[in-house]
Amino acid sequence: MPEHARAMPAWFSYVDLACVVVAGGLWYAFAEIGPWPLIPALAPWAVRLVRLRRPTRRTPFDLPLLLFLLTAGVGVWAAYDQQAAWTKFWLIVGGILLYYALANAEPIGDVRAWLLAFFGASVALYFLARQDWDTYPAKIDALTRLGRALQAPLPAWPGHRWHPNVAGGIMAMMLPFAAWVAAAACYGVWRGRHRRLALVAGLGSFALTLFGVAMSTSRGAWVALVGALLLAGLWAVSAWLSRGSVLRRSWIFPVLLLLALLVLLGIGVAWPGGTGAILETLPGSNVGVGRADLLRNTLTLVRDYPFIGAGLGSFQMLYSTYVLMIHVGFSIHSHNLFLNVSVELGLLALLALIWIWILFAAAAWRGLMGSVTRPGRGVLGAAILSLVIILIHGLADDVLFGSRAVLLLFVPLAFAVPFFPRRERPARRGVALALPLG
Repeated sequence: MPEHARAMPAWFSYVDLACVVVAGGLWYAFAEIGPWPLIPALAPWAVRLVRLRRPTRRTPFDLPLLLFLLTAGVGVWAAYDQQAAWTKFWLIVGGILLYYALANAEPIGDVRAWLLAFFGASVALYFLARQDWDTYPAKIDALTRLGRALQAPLPAWPGHRWHPNVAGGIMAMMLPFAAWVAAAACYGVWRGRHRRLALVAGLGSFALTLFGVAMSTSRGAWVALVGALLLAGLWAVSAWLSRGSVLRRSWIFPVLLLLALLVLLGIGVAWPGGTGAILETLPGSNVGVGRADLLRNTLTLVRDYPFIGAGLGSFQMLYSTYVLMIHVGFSIHSHNLFLNVSVELGLLALLALIWIWILFAAAAWRGLMGSVTRPGRGVLGAAILSLVIILIHGLADDVLFGSRAVLLLFVPLAFAVPFFPRRERPARRGVALALPLG
């Protein structure tokens, strides 16, 4: 068991997570609250600093996360609308703090996946109860009628309403965790009443989240889920072809993945109208400009602000003023995670994210290809699929960085931390003896 797990009691992980959830909820709900939620969020850091002489555990993602946070700080300085920039900056801070809370919560193990599964189910319930089916009707009439029928007996109450694409993206990234807890409930070690309760909770969370994704009719989320299922299928096929050999699987899976990508590329080329026609079928703005034009025009902004970006929360004003040359807001983001980060924070921020994702991929490969089954390996698979969904959906829509859901951008990273190689510190006595000899 790692040192931090021995030093702090397991219940402290729940306290840490609760503090960050409170802080994130405050930043999410109150745009002008400023840094005050840092008080509950950093309270567990202060406790660890006193007891362990360090505020949090060190992780391989520390440097790229710090780089991304620094670019966000520069983005506040560069932004025209300082209030909007500060609002988004504190949400990014909340997302990083949530990552560290989940990483520090390694002692509670798979309970973290259950918490995320319950969160996805809660989002589904809230979306189904609060969705405005008149303003945002489902893209399938039957689902719109079903949504209105489910909502009819419920009382109306004020509150924030998610855009269906945002809600669908959040539920989609939580669905792998819900699938894992459902599988764990079916094949777990629970007995008697606990087994029945786990089955109801696990299967219920998965079914409710899946139903919520379907009701959102977010085509980007649907495509991302299909991509994650394809990746999982290729992994299963590579296991069957390798017949238990880790060495064979280490090259069979990349070959299968490359073949799948080539097939998808061929479909895009052979599709009538090419990839541009495929882009136009994806969700975009509702004011008459196609998806391909939106992405193409956004690239001009990336070229204009390559180093430090144009500022946090600045996309809508920039796109309307400098690309379309109109005086009213057009689109709040570029409908592409990668381009949106590049426009607002510059290419250095995008490189920080790529650095993070490469580190995650290395840890994921190490964890899945290990010959010995380790605790957390199953949840690691769910985290991999969650990140895959984020990245694929990020090509079609910017659910996370383009909305207040940026709080969830770094959630999957925490489950990869245990699978990095651990570096043991040499004993002080050994170091002291080695210095004179050198």
